[in-house]
Amino acid sequence: MSDATNNDARNNDARNNDARNDDARNDGARNDGARNDGARNDGARNDGARNDGADEATVVPEVDLEAFEAAWRGGATVLDVRNPDEYLQKHVPGAVLVPLPELGERLDAVPAGRPLYVICARGSRSRSAAEAMRLQLGWEVLNVTAGTEGWAESGRPLAAGTDPGER
Repeated sequence: MSDATNNDARNNDARNNDARNDDARNDGARNDGARNDGARNDGARNDGARNDGADEATVVPEVDLEAFEAAWRGGATVLDVRNPDEYLQKHVPGAVLVPLPELGERLDAVPAGRPLYVICARGSRSRSAAEAMRLQLGWEVLNVTAGTEGWAESGRPLAAGTDPGER
């Protein structure tokens, strides 16, 4: 093989290595583009603010405690998606417990009234549950943003134990 042919082969190998290096750099760029510096980014919400690029079907309406209390006093249907031990300690009177990990298997236990107010401790699990029910089932759901902890901290009525309790 001539020196010129060998040089061409080495140059092709170098170009191939550069292409592989470019692929590696591109992979890193794709990963960096998907990362959000530790902030939650599920496509619909980011740090509590609405992402205008989100699919409208996945954005769940949220209510603060004042709006939730007015609906609750009017007989609103409330689903609590916290764990049983949390529910036993305290819950919004009348809230029906279906823990988030069991929700998909226990849809028959979800109260029938709509809109359905979904609550957890602080609003994160209830947002996930509400998004899933809206997207997958088409249900009219609202997320209670401050959750049961906010409800309790504000001095509103509470129930305890396994019974949903009276309003």
